[in-house]
Amino acid sequence: MLYSESRSASNWEGANLVVTPLSGGPPKVVVRGGYFGRYVPGGYLLYMNQGTLFAVRFDLDRLEALGQPLPALDGVSGSVSTGGVQMALSAEGTFAYVPGAATATVNPIEWLTRDGKTLIVDDTLGPTVYAYDVQPDGSVKNKRTFTQLRDIPEGKESGADGMALDREDRLYVTTVAGVQVFDAAGKYLGTIKVPRQPANAAFAGPDKRVLYITAREGLYRINMLAQGPDRIGK
Repeated sequence: MLYSESRSASNWEGANLVVTPLSGGPPKVVVRGGYFGRYVPGGYLLYMNQGTLFAVRFDLDRLEALGQPLPALDGVSGSVSTGGVQMALSAEGTFAYVPGAATATVNPIEWLTRDGKTLIVDDTLGPTVYAYDVQPDGSVKNKRTFTQLRDIPEGKESGADGMALDREDRLYVTTVAGVQVFDAAGKYLGTIKVPRQPANAAFAGPDKRVLYITAREGLYRINMLAQGPDRIGK
C-alpha cells in the first residue's frame, strides 16, 4: 500500500511517500518531500512537491525508488493543506489534470473511469459529484452532474474526498456520512459506515477484494464481494 504521511495536518509539502506491504512488514519511506503518490505501470512513481509533478523510477519487488526524481510537469493544481491534487491517470495511459498552482484548498480529482473517457470530480463542500468528457488531447469538457450525495447533515459540508471504482464501474465516494456507493449510471446503492469520517478508499489485497478506507484517525479494511479494477493501482 502506497500512501502519504505528514507530521502536519495542514501542510503536506514536508510529507513523505510510504509503502507498507499488505503481506506484513514495517512501513518504508520511499520518497522524502512529496505527497499524492501514484504508481504508473512501467515502473514509475508520480508525486507532487512545491507545485511540480515529479517522476522517479520505482522497483516493485524491492519497494524502493531508483535514481533521482525528475520534474515531469509544472503548474498542476493541488492543495498543500489537504494533500489533494487535481490529476488522474487511467490504466490505458490517459493523463488528465487541471492547470493551476499549489493553493490552500482544492477539491481533489481521484479517478478516471476504467476506459479513460470520463473524469469524475467530487465537491468537498457541496453534495454534487460531477462528470466530464476527456478529449484526445487530455482536456475535458461537457461538465454535468453525475450524482448527488445522500444523508449530508443540514448545515454541514459534504466532506466528499477520495474515490474508488470497482470492476463493475461502481463508484465509492468518501463523505461525512461514510463511503457512499453509486452504480455506473449514478444511482445510489448504499453507504458503508466506518467509525471515523473517511478520507480515501482503494481496493487491494488478493484479487482486489479488500476495500481499504483511510481516515485521519484510523485505517479500516472490509472484505468485499465486489472486486477492484483490473489495473495497477486503485
